[in-house]
Amino acid sequence: MTITEYWVTSSDNPYDPFTEWDKWYEADRQLGYNLPGYVARDPDVALLPSDAPPAVLQRALESSIDAICRFQLTGREGVVFKKVKREVDVEDYPVV
Repeated sequence: MTITEYWVTSSDNPYDPFTEWDKWYEADRQLGYNLPGYVARDPDVALLPSDAPPAVLQRALESSIDAICRFQLTGREGVVFKKVKREVDVEDYPVV
């Protein structure tokens, strides 16, 4: 069984947030976006209980990411935020 995992990135960040997190995160910070901070401050994500099932967490993350992509507050011409996804085996899904 798999779960779809979502994240948000910018078109000017060359790194994959799923497979190159450290590089992606550093580039995101240097570009001045702080996308993980946007996602973490979304009430749908921030108010989730720590034992929320992975599917519930992913729905909240997807909703937050969709809002970020909808408003496109990059402040840079030609740069867009985009949602990326991957399939992860439930057995491999990290439990916090």
